[in-house]
Amino acid sequence: MLHAMVAEEPPREERREEKSFTDAGTVVLDDVVGGHATAFGPVGLGAATGFSVGWASFASTNAGEMTAKTITVMPSADVFVADGFSLGATIGLSASRFESNGLSQSATAATVMPRIGEAFSISRDVILWPRFGAGVTFADGPGNMGATIARANFDVPFVFVIAHHVAFDVGPELTYTMQLDHGSAQTFAGGVYGGLSLVF
Repeated sequence: MLHAMVAEEPPREERREEKSFTDAGTVVLDDVVGGHATAFGPVGLGAATGFSVGWASFASTNAGEMTAKTITVMPSADVFVADGFSLGATIGLSASRFESNGLSQSATAATVMPRIGEAFSISRDVILWPRFGAGVTFADGPGNMGATIARANFDVPFVFVIAHHVAFDVGPELTYTMQLDHGSAQTFAGGVYGGLSLVF
């Protein structure tokens, strides 16, 4: 009688590789803590400057004789639906107060802006992540402050993965807006931003 001898391989330890930032399924909560510095104004005219911080921010802007103070809550998130390819969105609510020549007015606004992105790994922990978004802002206020505004945004952050669930990103951004009612006022903004994002 022949006995078949089956040699059992010793159990091989499976080593699970750590998930990469650009892998499908990665969720990024963008710039939970961070800042934006921008220069902006009507296309073809002089620019004003502003600064904002994080998802919940306060910004003060001066443009000639007008001063605008704005409180904004604007969360932002992206999901990598395929390796290197992301879908995301920014949504926001803001309240502003404008003062000019002793007069003051208030306005509120809501923004919805979906976006797409393509990430390129320079190394495992350094990523270049160009993103393009387009959406709309609905503003409500007295006179011509009530408006519907189309907007587009392009940003190119460098992302540095600094911990298991934390990344630091910094880079330039460009924004274009066009008012769809009360005329067709256009605004162009350029600036830089940086912040800490949460990664899951």
